[in-house]
Amino acid sequence: LAPRAVSVTKEGSTFRISGPRLERLAAQTDFGNVGSARRFWWIAERMGVVKRLEKLGAEPGATLAAGEKTFRWERSR
Repeated sequence: LAPRAVSVTKEGSTFRISGPRLERLAAQTDFGNVGSARRFWWIAERMGVVKRLEKLGAEPGATLAAGEKTFRWERSR
């Protein structure tokens, strides 16, 4: 999964995740469903999202946005 296919920026107190594949995945993910959320984070971590969030100072519980969807950062570990 190409790390450069996604970018993470800070917009105020929200961290925006951009990239067509991840934005599409976020739109299709039911973050209220544990299994669905775990799958999203499993893929996001392999795409380099977690490392980018950490570099920007994000911590678990931070507000994230991808496309039109807003959700909280949950560590899968």
